[in-house]
Amino acid sequence: MKLLRKRMTRMMNKPKVMALIVLSALVLSLFAGSYFTKAKAVDLSSKISLTVKMPQNFTASDKDRVLIDIYKIADAEPVSGYDTYSLTLLDAYKSLDLTKTNKTGSTDWETISADAANIALKKGALQTPDVKGVALETAEDLTTVGPGLFLVVAHGTDSDYIRYPEKEGDLIETIASGEKVYYHFNPQLICIPDRFDEATGTSNTANNNIPWQYDAVLNLKASVEQKLGDVQIVKKLIAPEGVQVKPCTVIFNVVGVFNGQTVYEKEHAINFNGNSSDSILIKDLPCDTIVTVTEVYPGAGYAPTNPSTGVLVGTIGPETTITLSFENTLKTRIFGVGIINHFEYKNSEWQLTTPDKD
Repeated sequence: MKLLRKRMTRMMNKPKVMALIVLSALVLSLFAGSYFTKAKAVDLSSKISLTVKMPQNFTASDKDRVLIDIYKIADAEPVSGYDTYSLTLLDAYKSLDLTKTNKTGSTDWETISADAANIALKKGALQTPDVKGVALETAEDLTTVGPGLFLVVAHGTDSDYIRYPEKEGDLIETIASGEKVYYHFNPQLICIPDRFDEATGTSNTANNNIPWQYDAVLNLKASVEQKLGDVQIVKKLIAPEGVQVKPCTVIFNVVGVFNGQTVYEKEHAINFNGNSSDSILIKDLPCDTIVTVTEVYPGAGYAPTNPSTGVLVGTIGPETTITLSFENTLKTRIFGVGIINHFEYKNSEWQLTTPDKD
C-alpha cells in the first residue's frame, strides 16, 4: 500500500491531467481510469479523426458558410497499467487551468474553454490552428497532429469573425453570417480518442464499458440572431393636368408579423404641403417579417389609385430595404382647406353673393 501511495503521489505531481468527458463538455481529472476489463485498451498510435456536426438550429443551406479551425491544446500520453491517458499542456497553453470549478463544485468547462480560446484567439497574437478551414460534416484526419485535447473554433468565411468580451463575465465567441441569420459560437473542447455513449449522450474516457472511439464526433452548438431589414413606404400624389397638388395628410397603418407573432404595429402620417411625393423609412425589422401597409386615410380630396385597395404586403429581406409604393389621385377641385366669401354693398347693406365658378 505504501508503494502504491508513493506511486500515486508521483503521478499527481506530474503536469498531466487525465481526460474525462461528462455530458456535452469535458471533465478532466488528475487521475482517472481503471484496469481495462471490458473494452480494449486505448491505442494512442491509432489513426484519429474529427467530424463536426451542424447544430440542430442550423439552416442546411448555410453549411458552406461555416468553417472549422482546430487547435491542439495538450498531448495525450499513456498511463502505464491503466486504460486511459494523461494530458500534457502544450507550451502556448501552459497557463491554462484545467481544474477550475463552478459554484456547484463541478469542473467549469465553459470557462476553461473560454480561457483556451482567449489564448488561441488572443487579440493581436493569434495562435496558428493545427488544421484550418475544415468543412462541416466532414471527417478531418488528425493522425499527424496526434491524440490529445483540442479546441474547436467555428466561424464564418469573413476575416473579422471574433467577438471579444465587452464586459466581465462575457465569453469570447465567433460569428458566421448565414443567408438570413448570424450564428454565434463559443469555442468547444474535445478529447480524442473519445468514449461517447449515444444512449445517454455522455462522454467519459474512464467509462471502460464503452469502446474507444478514434473517429470522434463533436455536436456543434450555436445561438441564432435573425438578420434585420428595412421597409420604405413611398407616397406619390397625382393631380389632373394643370391643377396643383393640394396640401393634405396621409395616414398608414403598418403591421409586421414574424413567425406568427406581431413584432411591429404603428400608424404613420405623411404631411404634404405642395410636394408631390414623400416617404417613411421603418428600420430594423427581423428578416422574413411580413409587413402589411394599409392606407387608412388617403388625404382630403384624394382617392387611392395604385393600388386601388390602398393595401400592400411585402416581406423583409436580410440587410436590405424593400419599397412599398402608393399613388393617390386628386378627385375633387373644391378643396376643404379654406372658404372665400364675396360680399357686395347693396341697398345700404352688405350682402353675400356666390362667386362665379372657375
